[in-house]
Amino acid sequence: MRCPVCNNMMIVVERYDVELDYCIDCHGIWFDFEELKFLSDAMEDVEFEIPSEENIKEVKNSKEKIHRCPRCMSKMKKIMINGNPPVIDCCPNRHGFWFDSGELGEYIQSNSKIEPKGMIKFLGEVIKMK
Repeated sequence: MRCPVCNNMMIVVERYDVELDYCIDCHGIWFDFEELKFLSDAMEDVEFEIPSEENIKEVKNSKEKIHRCPRCMSKMKKIMINGNPPVIDCCPNRHGFWFDSGELGEYIQSNSKIEPKGMIKFLGEVIKMK
């Protein structure tokens, strides 16, 4: 699969039965629509809000560049979960979510009920996130 930002091939990283499509050049991450739920389930000490029809808020006037879904090439929508940062990209055809470098950690921290220590360890191992 090609990165929606830099168009380079992404690598698949698997850990705890969760697959991440990761761009080693721009450090972005693609999650298929259900994979965020799998990631949340894999973490024992953290629970974070999963995007759903009820909590997705589209950001209409974002000045960020529009990316295309790596699965269907549709223009992705800019969204926030429950109005919390960051603004992430979402395929309008429910293929998945794109997180630019650093946005996944921000997303988890903004939408988590518990301090995500296990999550940070997991992400640190997989994508060298601090």
